[in-house]
Formats: sequence, C-alpha cells, structure tokens
Amino acid sequence: MNGPRRDAGLPATFAVDLRAANPMEGLRSGIAIASLVALAEWIHAPWLMAIALAAWLTCLADPGGPLPSRLRAMAVFGLAGAVIDAGYGILLGHAPGVVTAALAGLGIFALSMLRAIGATGLQLGTVLCLVVVLGLRRMLTPGDAVAEVGLLFLAGAAWALLLTVLLWRLRPFQTARAAVGQAWRDLARLSADLRALLRRPGEDAEDWLRHARAHRRQVRASLEVARARALAHAEALRDAAGRLDPVWARLDAAEQVFDALVALPDSLGRDPGPPVRAAAAQLLDRLGPMLAGLATATARGAPAAPGGDLDRIAEIPGAEPLRPIVARLRRAFAQAAAPAIGDGAARPAPPAPPSPWTTLRAQLTPRSAVARHAARIGLAAGLATAATLPWPAGHAYWMTISLILTLQPDVAQTMARAAERMGGTFAGALLGAGLALLLPSPMAMAGVLLPLAATTAALRRVSYGVYVGGATAVIVVLLEVDHPGQAEALRIGLERAAYTLAGGGLALLAAIALWPDWAGERLDPVLRAAVAAHLRYAALGLAEGLGEADAATSLAVRREVGTTSADAEALLQRVLIEHVRARSGAFRAALAIDAALRRAGGQVAAMRLAGGATDEGAAAWRAWFDAAATAVAASRPLPAPPPGHADPVLADIAAQLTEAGEALAALGAAGSA
Repeated sequence: MNGPRRDAGLPATFAVDLRAANPMEGLRSGIAIASLVALAEWIHAPWLMAIALAAWLTCLADPGGPLPSRLRAMAVFGLAGAVIDAGYGILLGHAPGVVTAALAGLGIFALSMLRAIGATGLQLGTVLCLVVVLGLRRMLTPGDAVAEVGLLFLAGAAWALLLTVLLWRLRPFQTARAAVGQAWRDLARLSADLRALLRRPGEDAEDWLRHARAHRRQVRASLEVARARALAHAEALRDAAGRLDPVWARLDAAEQVFDALVALPDSLGRDPGPPVRAAAAQLLDRLGPMLAGLATATARGAPAAPGGDLDRIAEIPGAEPLRPIVARLRRAFAQAAAPAIGDGAARPAPPAPPSPWTTLRAQLTPRSAVARHAARIGLAAGLATAATLPWPAGHAYWMTISLILTLQPDVAQTMARAAERMGGTFAGALLGAGLALLLPSPMAMAGVLLPLAATTAALRRVSYGVYVGGATAVIVVLLEVDHPGQAEALRIGLERAAYTLAGGGLALLAAIALWPDWAGERLDPVLRAAVAAHLRYAALGLAEGLGEADAATSLAVRREVGTTSADAEALLQRVLIEHVRARSGAFRAALAIDAALRRAGGQVAAMRLAGGATDEGAAAWRAWFDAAATAVAASRPLPAPPPGHADPVLADIAAQLTEAGEALAALGAAGSA
C-alpha cells in the first residue's frame, strides 16, 4: 500500500515531505552565500562575509509567490535589517545592559506582531527578530554602524534580490502552476491509497475512516495553497490575469476530482457487493496514472488528455452506483484538458485585503492570541538577552536565537518545535564540525558551502528538523572558514548545541508559564465551526439539487468545510502532543465529532454527485440544515427535524450531524468537569 503523504504513525509536525523540496530556492541561496565566501577568500576581503550572511538571511525572508510581491518583501527586509543591525550595535555600545535588553525585547515584540498580517509578515518578522539578536554581537559607533554594518547589509540584500530576479526569469509564473500541479499529485496519491485499501481483505468502516483521516487533510491543504498562490499571481498580474485562466480551470477540476474521491467510500459502503468493488478497482487503476500525468502537465504548463479512458468504466456490469462519480471525473478531466483561455469564468477577483496597519491595530488586545504570543516571546527574549549580554562566551546569543525559533503560539507546537530543533542542531553541529576538521583549505570550505547551503534552503519546507540541521552546519562552516582542520570547529559546534538546548528549555518554560495557550482549550470553538460548516455543506447539497445555489456560494461553502476540517484535524494532533493536558472525556467526544463529520462529508459529497436528494421535503430539510448550522454556531440546541419520512441518505446525513452536535455538548461538559 502506498503510504500516506506524511510518515505513518507520526504527527504532521514531525513528518518529512520530500516533495516540498524547492531546488531553485536552494540554488539561489547556495549561490548567494557561497559565491561571496569564495570571493572573500580569493581576494582576502573578510568584510564580504557580512554581505554573505545578509544575502543568506534575505533569501530566508523571501515569502515566495509572484515576483513583485517577493521583491517588495525582500527590499523591506533589506532596509529594515540594515537599520536594526546597525541600530542595536550602537545601542549595545552606548546604553546600559538592562536598557539594551529591554529595547531588544520590545523590538522582538513588535516584529512578532507582524504574524498578524499573514505568512509574509510571519516570515519577515521571524528573520528580523534574528537580526535583532545578531545586531547585539558587537559594539558600534554611529560611523562604524553606517559604513561597516548598514551598507554591507544592504549590499547583501541587493545581491539576493539580483539573484531572485535572474532565477525567476528562468521560470516565470511557475509557483502557481507548481502549486496546482502539487494538488493533482496529492490526488494521485489519494487515489492509489484508496486502491490499496480496496485490495485489503476484510477492511471495514473504521479502516475507511482512518484512511480519510490520514489522507484527505493533505489534499485539502494543497488545494488551499494552490488557490492562495493563484490569487497572489492574479493580484500581481492585474490586467494580464487572464493568462492564469488555465491554472484556475485545472484548480477547479482538481476540486471536482476531490469531491468524487471523497464520495467513493460512501458509495462502496452503500453497495459493497463484488461487482461494485471490481468496478471501483478498475476505476482507480485507470485514474491514478491520469492524475499523475495531469500533475506533470500542469506543473509544466502543457496540455493534458481529456480523460476518455474513463468512459468504459460506467458500462461495466455492476458499476451503476459509481456512474455519478465517473460522470464527475469525466467533466473534471474535460475541463482540465481544454481550459478556455481569457474567458475569466474560473477566475475569482482577488479580494481587497485590509491595510497591514488596520490588521495590526485589531490584534493589539490582550484577547488576541497573536498579541499574547508576541508579548510572550518579547519578554522571554528580553530576559534571555539580559542574562547573556554580560557573559564572556562569544556565542551566548545562540540561546536567544534558539528561544525565538522554538517558542510557538501554543504549548503543543512549542513542544514539537523544541524536539525538532534540538535533534537537528546536534546533527548539524556534528556535520559542520566534521567538515571544518576534514577540509584542507579555506577555498575547499567555501566550495562545500554551495551544496550545503543549497540543500538546506531547498529542504526548508520539507522538515524543520532537517532544515535546522543544515542551517547549523552552514553557520559552523561559515564561522570557521578561515580555520580549516582545527579542533576549534568542534568546540563551536558543541557550544552551539548546548546553547540550543538551553534556549529550547527556556522556550518550553515560557510557553507554559507566560499566558499559555493550550490546544485542548480550543477544542470547542474549532470543532463547533467544523460542525456548522458541515451542516451548511449539507444544505448546499440540497440547494444544488433544487437549482438554488450559484457557483460562488458552492465554492465558498466547500472551502469552508475543507478549512474547518483541516483546522480540527491539526488541533486534534496538537492535543495528542499535549496529552498530559487533554481531558480524556473531552478528547473522546472530540474524536466522535471528527468521525461523524468525516462520514457525513462523504455522504454529502455522494449526494451532490447524484444530483441531490429525491425526497419531496428537500426544501424543508435544507431549511433545517441552515437553522441547525446557525444554532450550532450560537451554542444553542439543535432545532427539531422536519416531520415525515426522509430519503434514507438524507436521514443518515442528518443523523451523523446530529450526533456531532450532541457530542459538542458532551465536549463542553467534559471540558468544564
């Protein structure tokens, strides 16, 4: 059986996803640092090392996406980084240590608030927090700060910007196509795993439920990432956004394929006879290569086959229950194969986001999780800075860096990040020290920085532990590039590992002691949102059958179901990590809700493919589902269902969602016990 997208048995936090590697990002980062280090050794210009470090940090701050937004973010980072690096160096030389530490904590608080404006703000804020700490490594006069630090930092950022422009021109608009291609690749993996489960003798409903829990979340996440990338490109292209119409068409087709694959287990459960299972096996056998081919074609911007191979499946004896699924798949492949360029039908208008300042002001409240986390990390980093400034050791600032990179918004994430960071740092320290000991010359060490830095950056989204290990090795080699073959590298590596352990321990302490956010305490609101979304999804299925739902409403409801389900699954994983805090009664209720929602989601998907319920009271049931969603969102009891006999499928969906709603009450009672 094909394994799940993530390593089996591991929480998503610890797993490795090799397909998230980005060779182009790695190549840029490797060239950015290795070329300058090699030049520094060749012309004996040690000041180029500062430019190399700034270039590497600028590459790490690159949020990805369309070129204009990337360049803006990297330019902002370069300017802010130059000011911060120089400013804190001046502060260290002219202010008392307590004042310096307090202002460092305040700066880290302000930069941590940038996560409120999204992924770009989070990435910029995190790397700029590291610049704050690095700026406190040496005392500067105002003149030195401008000439020796600020201008060098700007030069490094400019070098990274130049490389970004040159490499971007090699593959314009690739990130949107690659993201949609990744969604199709995840669909191919989902199809293959469904086929493997179908081959397994004696599988039951629980096996299908576990399969859904292990695989659907990643497909949902891939679809959302692809949609976000396409929207970002549409915003950047503006009047030329019609060039993305094929990408939108294939993204919409991928959504349709996902609906069909979600509905397949429910169809098999309702008619589990051998003829239907044999037809489903043939369908999945043919579907897998088609999905993989579309993934490759989408990533390359190439045409694709229309999916005619599926026609014969519907004519197989016993395949009648699968005909709605086959019909949906055929429509999806036809749309993916022949997108109408320029018609704009599949392209939503990019929403106008609120200004960053408006978003930040809205989050500046004690009730905001973002503000609490920023205060937590600012206070902890300020205290760590105050403690390490007087130390004679040259690398004590690594403890503060480790704390910043380890401390996360809730306890579970901090625990997972601490484990990954500590393991990665030890491995990277040993690797870097070994390279520094074995390589015979500075140029040899500069040469090894290219593959080492390139691999590290390319694997940044593959695994945090792997990324930290590579970054540690890069830093150890960079610091020892002028001292090859010396045992000093081993001391630096072990010293950094020790400071990392201390920083990770302080991060755990801060996460628990300073306004802790426990994942288990968020079960009720997150699961309540998921139950309400599924009730609206059931109402959508009936509205589509009645001809009362438009495409925009359908997309919005389906996305809401996907995102709330993914949020609930991620939260359950975090509660498992926090098992000492998870109340057993509340967690059992949460698992019951999750299982009921998965079954209901598959049933609604199957109902939508079949054209909606045939019951004459469909309109009354649609109104009930809408009213029930409103009641769940407002923490009120569910209304009484409509009188009279209901379609069996519809009655089963209502029963599953009623069970989920009742489990919410049990969850609240267990949580308050």
